Amino acid sequence: MGRIIWRGALVALLININGAVAQAKDSLEPIIDDVASYWSPIINDSKVGDPIDISAGVLEEVTPAQMLAPQRRPSMRVAENRRQRRTAANSSSGLSSVPFMIGDTGAGTCFAFTGLLDVELSHPTLTCNRLNISENNSPLPTDRLYFSYRHFENVSNLRYFQFEEAFDVDRFTLGGEKTFFDGIMSFEMRLPIENRLSSERFSYDVFDPPVFLDPAVFPPGFAPFGGGTRAELGNISFLLKALIHETDSFAFSAGLGVTMPTAQDVEYLVTTDNRLVFPSVPGATADSSVLLDVFGSNETIYLSPYLAWLSQKQNSRFFHQGFLQVEVAANPSSIAVAGDGLTNFVDPNNNITGTFDWFTPFPTGRTDLFAQTLMRLNLGFGYMLVEDECADFIQQLTGMFEVHYTTTLQDAIISSVPLGVNASGTTGVNPVQTLEFGNLLNRVDIVNMVFGLSARSGNWVITNGVTVPISTSEQDNPFDFEYNLQTQRIF
Repeated sequence: MGRIIWRGALVALLININGAVAQAKDSLEPIIDDVASYWSPIINDSKVGDPIDISAGVLEEVTPAQMLAPQRRPSMRVAENRRQRRTAANSSSGLSSVPFMIGDTGAGTCFAFTGLLDVELSHPTLTCNRLNISENNSPLPTDRLYFSYRHFENVSNLRYFQFEEAFDVDRFTLGGEKTFFDGIMSFEMRLPIENRLSSERFSYDVFDPPVFLDPAVFPPGFAPFGGGTRAELGNISFLLKALIHETDSFAFSAGLGVTMPTAQDVEYLVTTDNRLVFPSVPGATADSSVLLDVFGSNETIYLSPYLAWLSQKQNSRFFHQGFLQVEVAANPSSIAVAGDGLTNFVDPNNNITGTFDWFTPFPTGRTDLFAQTLMRLNLGFGYMLVEDECADFIQQLTGMFEVHYTTTLQDAIISSVPLGVNASGTTGVNPVQTLEFGNLLNRVDIVNMVFGLSARSGNWVITNGVTVPISTSEQDNPFDFEYNLQTQRIF
């Protein structure tokens, strides 16, 4: 009898427990439905994995204890989604796979001065080397670090009266670009280090034996282009970029570049006691004895607003990209001149003969050096020769062709330092009794063509390019040729 009662009680207890569980499940189903509707948009994202519908089928296997276990927050899943999509975009075809533009040169208008001293000094610091936004750049904001090497053959032209020589420049640029506002904008910095003309230049030309100068202080010698070359820091640039419009086949952006005067100032010392020829005044000669110190302060800040675009039709291997840039000098640099000189000047064409004892105002003469406004139009075209995301080494190989045009938008402003001149025995029209500074060529129109090859391996992009000038006039050919190697790591 006792066993029957005990078994009955046990059966009743089991029936009560089963009923309680069923009732608890019925009461939890509305909560489970809410959880399913909350999580399903995140889990159903095809970019993460296979879709899982937890609102049907799986519910029968979900226990209350599992539902109460700690879960990952939706924001964490969304962030992971975004990272995966961004990684995929950096390694797949489409606008983001178009290589960075090669670019050409930073050459613009160069610096010279004339008068009773006839010199061309194409030093990169003094208005001659400017920012080129298209160099190693893309219209798309990108997270990256990069290194660029450029060799310019015979780019710095120097002339001291009738003597001329050209020097090479090797530029090493360290840079980085960081996106913000969810990749819509970016900030970039370029730090150039150049093996170029030294910022301390001199011309020494003393006849043997000296005529006017003390040979004990100024022994005979000839070095019209003294100072050599050395590695120096160039002008650092900062670039801001904003993506204005983007579709699957077209992107349009705009931005602003700012170049700071971080390069060294330039000093040029002239010591001459010899007969010289004035190329700017055909037929004119001078027996000159001159001691002159010209100091150019690097003070100009440049502002470069620009537009950029990128186009590639879907499923097409062809693409086009371009940059349109205008660069304006926000302020001039300054030139200081000190020294003295004696010149026996002869210009038979203009019936001029005479002796000029010229000197700069005490203690120095000063003037401003104005940089002309430049416009650059950079057009790039390319064809993707190889596209294989499964390749072990090179996933993409692209052939590139670019055309670059640089022109001045205003005439040159020529500044002058008046000379105090005592003239004797002069007939005809007096020669210029000043030292004039600026771009004596006035306007430039530079056209360059670029051929290159770009390879992508994982998140690394390596590009080689060669630039050749095609302008017909000598003044519009800033160099003989340029070689470029750029390497970057995409993040």
